[in-house]
Amino acid sequence: MRNSIASVALIAATAVAGLSAAPAAQAADCGPYAERPAKATQIVLRGTVKKVPVQQQATRITHCLINNERAAVGAPPLRYHALLSALAHKHSRDIGTNGLHASKDPHRGSAGSTTAFRLKPYTANFGKAFFKIAETVTENPNSSPATAVRWWMNSDDHRPILLDPELEDIGVGVHLRRPGGGAGATYTADFGTASNG
Repeated sequence: MRNSIASVALIAATAVAGLSAAPAAQAADCGPYAERPAKATQIVLRGTVKKVPVQQQATRITHCLINNERAAVGAPPLRYHALLSALAHKHSRDIGTNGLHASKDPHRGSAGSTTAFRLKPYTANFGKAFFKIAETVTENPNSSPATAVRWWMNSDDHRPILLDPELEDIGVGVHLRRPGGGAGATYTADFGTASNG
């Protein structure tokens, strides 16, 4: 039961993608680039070539694929949240550029910041209201949005986060480098919800 005292449900799960299983739900519904590595510099929309920043393209597709997975189990879609997106991008860029914290925990920033600390700008808006945050991080050499979502969906730690019906907001950040400098991409998905009651 939600109450008005400050409470945090922090869920954090981490993955290093490499293996694949069942495809992400309705990948084709999210555009022809869902299965392509996040390195294309342009996309074709309605027959017209458009330049779209790679991270923006991969972010949109990842959000779409997660919402398709949620729809398949009857969970409500997640709303795009600009602040969570900025925080997710910052974390992906940090660990993709600077490497993992000495603890090797991808939920810690390179300087040691925790998920709860990094998401304070999001949770600070809710005062003493109930809030819940979660984060998933993956890095993969293929770097496609579908590969990231497929890995999360096949992980016992990640799947419950992606499908949690209590979560309402999402921000996805993609950085075109893996921790340690390998080719591929680092994906961070930050989730949240809040209620005044």
